[in-house]
Amino acid sequence: MSTDSSKRLGYGGSATIFGVQVVVTGGGFDRANNAATLDMLDLPSILDGATQRRSRVFHAPGTSVFTGNLSFDVTEYAIDNVIAVDRLLDRNWEFDVGIHDGQSQYKMGDCLAQSVSLSGAPGGLIGCSVSFMGTNEKQVDSVTNDYILDYDGDPKNQPAAYWWSGGDDIREWTFSYTQDIVPMYGNTSPQEPRYLRAGLVQYSLQVATYSELSHNAIQIMTRSFTLVGYTAAEGYSFNGPTDLGMYSHTFETATLTGASDGIVIT
Repeated sequence: MSTDSSKRLGYGGSATIFGVQVVVTGGGFDRANNAATLDMLDLPSILDGATQRRSRVFHAPGTSVFTGNLSFDVTEYAIDNVIAVDRLLDRNWEFDVGIHDGQSQYKMGDCLAQSVSLSGAPGGLIGCSVSFMGTNEKQVDSVTNDYILDYDGDPKNQPAAYWWSGGDDIREWTFSYTQDIVPMYGNTSPQEPRYLRAGLVQYSLQVATYSELSHNAIQIMTRSFTLVGYTAAEGYSFNGPTDLGMYSHTFETATLTGASDGIVIT
């Protein structure tokens, strides 16, 4: 019985961000067509003794918006080449996304990230999810699908468990990045965006710890980034005799007018 070697990669497929392979766990692409319409008065008409009403008709082709999402397990290789301050976590960083499910493939080009979320929790792997908007989409046959976990014995290609993120007394955490993206259109056809306009970005970190935090900075994921800002929320919770009391903290971008102590990522 023969096997399809193109599906040997764990998770049943492959995905690339800016040509860098990641250990995909899910993803998809969407195209929304916003047709221009003509709003008409609600005028009844009598035809063969029956009352008919017409209130709206399609008038002309409109615009198209391309969005997508991708989730993958984090590896050290992905941190060095994708989840970096000069790449996915940077403002206005443009990239292509391709997904190969082992048999078919699809791609979206000239994308900007709308949100990035990283999380780690006991008993799990560090996961990353990205939502993005692009200026075009197409089917392609060039999405690489030869990723083998731990190929050449390199530990950088193994999915990272949550404790790999380091930090004393940290139980679980979620890092979030958001960027306002607006598609800009011109008087051209087809009705695809001419370009995407990147707005403000915001970073935040929600963390649950076993001990109370006494500072407003925390570093997660070695060699990746440090979040410096202000404490947006904090608290303590206890969920019964079978649970340990947990401290919660939310760090966000500093927004003091005229100050330079905003987000610092190194």
